[in-house]
Amino acid sequence: MNHREIVSFLWGVADLIRDTFKRGKYQDIIQPLTVLRRLDDVLADTKEQVLQKQSELRGRLDNLDPQLRGASRFAFCNTSRYDFEKLLADAPNLAANPRHYIAGFSPIMREVLEKFDFDNTISRLDEAGLLFRVLERFKNVDLHPRTVDNPTMGTIFDELIRKFNKALNENPGEHFTPRDVVHLMVDLMLASDEQTIRGQRAVRTVYDPCCGSGGMLTIAKEHITAGVKRNGKPVRPAINEQAEIHLFGQEVNPETWAVSKSDLFMKDPTGRDADNLAYGSTLSNDRHRGRSFDYLIANPPYGKDRKRDEDAVRAEHERGTAGRFAPGLPRISDGQLLFLLHMLAHAKEPEDGGSRIAIIMNGSPLFTGDAGSGESEIRRFVLENDLLEALVALPEQLFYTTGIASYVWVLTNRKAPERRGRQPGARPRAARHRERAARRERRGVLRARGAAPRPRRLARHPQARPQGRAGGRGGVRDQRQPRLLPLHTAAAAGGDRGRPARHRGRHRADAGRGDGGRRGQVTQDVGTGGQGADVLRQR
Repeated sequence: MNHREIVSFLWGVADLIRDTFKRGKYQDIIQPLTVLRRLDDVLADTKEQVLQKQSELRGRLDNLDPQLRGASRFAFCNTSRYDFEKLLADAPNLAANPRHYIAGFSPIMREVLEKFDFDNTISRLDEAGLLFRVLERFKNVDLHPRTVDNPTMGTIFDELIRKFNKALNENPGEHFTPRDVVHLMVDLMLASDEQTIRGQRAVRTVYDPCCGSGGMLTIAKEHITAGVKRNGKPVRPAINEQAEIHLFGQEVNPETWAVSKSDLFMKDPTGRDADNLAYGSTLSNDRHRGRSFDYLIANPPYGKDRKRDEDAVRAEHERGTAGRFAPGLPRISDGQLLFLLHMLAHAKEPEDGGSRIAIIMNGSPLFTGDAGSGESEIRRFVLENDLLEALVALPEQLFYTTGIASYVWVLTNRKAPERRGRQPGARPRAARHRERAARRERRGVLRARGAAPRPRRLARHPQARPQGRAGGRGGVRDQRQPRLLPLHTAAAAGGDRGRPARHRGRHRADAGRGDGGRRGQVTQDVGTGGQGADVLRQR
């Protein structure tokens, strides 16, 4: 089965529990059992070796866990004699045996599984008489790494989380970033760094302050060490297979954190990346304080207020430059820019190699906030420190069930010399000077030839009608092209001065015709009074 078929099969558990559990509770059943089934399949190949090692060393060592983890070839193991097959084979003790099975995991994995509240889930399924049927369905899906590789399993987790949030009527864009968008963000973040990453003994750190299920972190690592695949087929080689990539992250949702941490434990046998994944609110409890990273990537929640973190955020702001939020505080209803400031605070200093940041946000951080507001001061800080390298507007309808516009911000404190002092879309100062000099030279040549220079600005003729607008006589559309006149003629003082005699006064009569006075509006905007002419000349 491909990942879509596996997701549909797992989601089919909802048909079994529909009459007993509300839609919002589906994730309490499907998500933890999916993780448990994946763990069972990952450990299946070494389960007998672990049990044999346990029997050999029992009574000889006080702490068997290191030896047993070595036998499992992962950073965790399970010493229970049960697996999904044996759980179902002992139906009379089906309620007690899953608890023994979970208790057999290593302490670091039990800490993860406790976030799912398995004990309560088992009790509710047993009371409803559904425990055997649900476990049987999960036994029939093969999630072994030989069948479902790590990238595919990550996609399965993401798709399930998206379905859970849809069932809860939440905004899926808050939790799930489409994989194509993540690949784009990683490409932008790593742009211009491929040569340095290809160096021998390359060591890089990647950080996501709101990592969710860990998709951005794992894709960033795969881009560097494994390349890019589409439908299991390689489409781009790895940048450096020997590079050492360390992942760091933090997540506030306990179930999502458990999914991400368990997934990293299964992907990295050393358990190093999973150990670097912290639990808690990034804004109020920075679990990676004092660390700096080479690459930072995030999709912070859109339009989510920070009321629960407000006291800690304000205290951090009052610390000034010693804190993370010195430039300003945005409105309490949207904390996206706080995540941006948090990421800038964790960037390496330029003399230490600097950092590159990719963060995706909606239009609010770009457009909200008057001059002097928190949002405006944060934007000022970014621009005055020459941190913004690119701003990419994404198409709408990329995030599931919402058409919200989104933008990828690319920031760095180590711009290439030719890009320093430039903002996205701005031309270099030298290019502007060259263009101005060319215009002056062109005007000088025209004067030497005795020809009149071309007017610098043109204004719409006061009597021109917008193309395709319904006319005042019987609704007939007027398709005439707007006439353009130099500003000193069209916007002369007095309104009618400078116009041909046949046009004088017509705008007054046109204002009362069947077009709602729109012709008069054109005249009023462009052609009345010397004050308007002065403004247009200044522009």
